[in-house]
Amino acid sequence: MKSSKAERHGHYPKSGVVWDCIEECELNFNLGNVVKYVCRAGKKDEEIGDLRKAADCLGREIARKGTRTNRDDHGRTQTGVGQA
Repeated sequence: MKSSKAERHGHYPKSGVVWDCIEECELNFNLGNVVKYVCRAGKKDEEIGDLRKAADCLGREIARKGTRTNRDDHGRTQTGVGQA
């Protein structure tokens, strides 16, 4: 059986737990990247670089959600959503 790309790189868990989590939770591109960068932080590049990448992806997702609605999951109006 052919190994996945993630399994061939030492900076991701060999078990594929990260990818399984992303798929199981049905995360979109931005949120999947947040999980990926946090889990590999310090294993491939400098830890702070991966954490900044994760923060950037999370910021993009917050901004994307903020353009669609200014209400949280409970219907409450939020302030500052999607603003930097």
